[in-house]
Amino acid sequence: VLACQDEQAEQRATELVSARCRRQAVKSKTVCQDGVELTMEVCLQQADTGFVNSVAELPGVRSAVLVSYNGEYMS
Repeated sequence: VLACQDEQAEQRATELVSARCRRQAVKSKTVCQDGVELTMEVCLQQADTGFVNSVAELPGVRSAVLVSYNGEYMS
């Protein structure tokens, strides 16, 4: 989940995610006066979670959250 202040920050963040993940897909996008929030599904290139730190450090990125999901949260 990426929270970005504007479209330029969103572009930089999605480019970095694309470079560091085997595949990615935007699942939802919310745009408001406060900025842009993207929910992306990513497939990591090993157990490399450090890219989230790199994304969070980009100018205009307010937060970057990585959540593991296996499709079985509800029982």
